[in-house]
Amino acid sequence: LPVPRVHIGLHTGELLVGNITLTTRVDYTVAGENLNIAYRIGELNETYGTEVMISEATLTRCENMVEARELDLVRIKGRREPLRAFELMSAKGQLKQEQLQLRGAFATALVAFRNHDYAAALSIFRTCRETSPGDRPATVYIERCEKELGATELKQHILEMLNYPRDLITKSKELVYRYTVYTPQEEMKAILLENDDERLGVLRRVFGIDKYKRIKENAEV
Repeated sequence: LPVPRVHIGLHTGELLVGNITLTTRVDYTVAGENLNIAYRIGELNETYGTEVMISEATLTRCENMVEARELDLVRIKGRREPLRAFELMSAKGQLKQEQLQLRGAFATALVAFRNHDYAAALSIFRTCRETSPGDRPATVYIERCEKELGATELKQHILEMLNYPRDLITKSKELVYRYTVYTPQEEMKAILLENDDERLGVLRRVFGIDKYKRIKENAEV
């Protein structure tokens, strides 16, 4: 028989506990926002292939007893700031040397990822996977970095092709920024891959210019 896997999410906080009346039935149960947080923390096990995930609140209570690795930020409805989520790795002092190295490298890559330095993050996450081939969290973040880099590189190529001055491509220049940075990827691909008429047509729609003739004339100059 296959070994059953149990996913656990742990969070520390106050709950309402006791006999709660539901219509005509009375149940002894728990309720409250912290229960929802524990549930959301536990859901991350499915994504990262882990078994036990804990919140920062829980880690703070037992950091002298366990080893953990930060994996994600969890957004909870009604809360402005996300909560940090950690993989429970082992009892304190029980990590092997390669696990310690993996945790350190992963933490560095996570900082780069959150700072939008996807190229640097990708390189470090790939190193993590090479040294620990079975590490699912590293694979998850490699896929995320590749996705982010794919969109970024495509948009950068479009900007270069259109020969936009770098000083115009800023958030303060809302019109240019909006249509060059936030244009959907499918339209970006059309600008690159379609014939001349189709490419000009896409540019016309992207920039909201109605007079196609003017665009075509400008393109021929």
